[in-house]
Amino acid sequence: MDPVIYNGQKQELEFHVFPVSGQILQGLISGVYKGIVIFDQGSSGINNHFWSKESGNGPMLWCYSQEVHAEGKRTAAICNVAAFPNPFNPTTTLQFARPVSSAGIMIFNMSGKVVGNFNNITGSRFEWNTANLPSGTYIAKLTSNNQNQAIKLMLQK
Repeated sequence: MDPVIYNGQKQELEFHVFPVSGQILQGLISGVYKGIVIFDQGSSGINNHFWSKESGNGPMLWCYSQEVHAEGKRTAAICNVAAFPNPFNPTTTLQFARPVSSAGIMIFNMSGKVVGNFNNITGSRFEWNTANLPSGTYIAKLTSNNQNQAIKLMLQK
């Protein structure tokens, strides 16, 4: 399934500051929201847009990165991170579209608290064991080569 690109008017979007509450998740579950867009522009001037769409083995978050060069040319890269199984108990595997080197993964609970921080990850997979965490929704953020990608994870004990 291809990522969905939003082309509507700005007033059709709702604005939320992170860390978000469960309001967004409830909106996705109830059908009020059809997906989410996360926009981040770092000090490098690179725009990162994240689209969430249910597909395949579970929730998948597509990452779109677009850079505008001084001469006006644009380059874009699309990558994805999938988790399986998802929902899971007690372990899940994050699968990267392409192998990473020296990557980092931070895992947040829905209050924004970091519950896991892993560094120097290499390869195309990462297994997360949640033996000491309660059931709930978590966000895993992968950082590699100045790109951030995230995915929603559902732990059900």
